[in-house]
Amino acid sequence: MPKQFTARLIFANDIPVDHAQVSVFDGIPGTASAQNLTIGECNSDSSGRFTVQYLDPQETPYLFFKYQARDHEYTYVRKLRRAPAELRLPENQWLEFKPSEFGFKFRNNFPPFDLPDGLQRLLSLPIVSENYGLCGGMSSGAYDCYLSGRRPQAEDVPEAGSPLHFYLFKRAMNTFGLFGENLLQVAKWTRTPDHNPNSPPILTRREWETIKRELDAEKAVVLTLIYKYAKNNKELFNVIWDNHQVLAY
Repeated sequence: MPKQFTARLIFANDIPVDHAQVSVFDGIPGTASAQNLTIGECNSDSSGRFTVQYLDPQETPYLFFKYQARDHEYTYVRKLRRAPAELRLPENQWLEFKPSEFGFKFRNNFPPFDLPDGLQRLLSLPIVSENYGLCGGMSSGAYDCYLSGRRPQAEDVPEAGSPLHFYLFKRAMNTFGLFGENLLQVAKWTRTPDHNPNSPPILTRREWETIKRELDAEKAVVLTLIYKYAKNNKELFNVIWDNHQVLAY
């Protein structure tokens, strides 16, 4: 009785594995007793997904992958039993993100909308009454599209409350940190003058090594650019939103 297994294949830096050859063997591939049980050919698609069909094995079945990474050919073997729905390979792939392909085609300028109940209580504001940006959501969302192997289709700014608007708003909130710790850090930097011993330029240099490690690992990083300085907390609430978030790669 034929069987099948479906999963998604990604590199160590989260990039989907495209056109990987997938096989199932009855035993460890490369050994004399191992037989190829794969029915037909199976290759992963642009999002890394695949469904491999194979004959019912008599011994422990093994997955065998053959793929390209950084202009080299690799193979990877693991037991099929208890294999997760997302399989991560040990190599990194080149990060080939292109804003022209994976960036959103509309402007970062969104119309007013009702705030979610939780944010209403937190900010004591019933609505966002002026146009605003979701630069963190658009930066994160574009990278999400790249990692999932799909290109954004919408060409117009999404209506308030639409699925795309909700998604971008949610991803923007994600950049603030689980408990808002990133937003608090941005607030602290916005309140710190450039002549301070711990000024934003000095703090940026301290953070650069962490950012560089991510970039060297072929990962994109969402950065916050501090554009404004606030003399006090009242001014901070007005100018903190004039800072900007971008995707570095």
